[in-house]
Amino acid sequence: MFTNANQRINEIWHHHEGRLEVVLDVTKSGATIFEVCQQMFTRQLSVHDYQFAIGEAIAHLEYLRAKQLLTRELVEDVWVYFPPSGK
Repeated sequence: MFTNANQRINEIWHHHEGRLEVVLDVTKSGATIFEVCQQMFTRQLSVHDYQFAIGEAIAHLEYLRAKQLLTRELVEDVWVYFPPSGK
């Protein structure tokens, strides 16, 4: 039986808000997916966990891009994310 669903939803939402703040901070001067991932996950990750971490970093970056809080540019075949006027 699952109880306190609303409380758990709020906890998850606040966790992701914190992650979004980290992403916005890291991308102030431009950052790659890898650089954002390194700042979001500072502990040593297994190869399996690292794949999930990269996916989460991309999801946060693309969420912020959809909200027009970030933009991206292909720089030497690597996506770099910036604030809209931050290039």
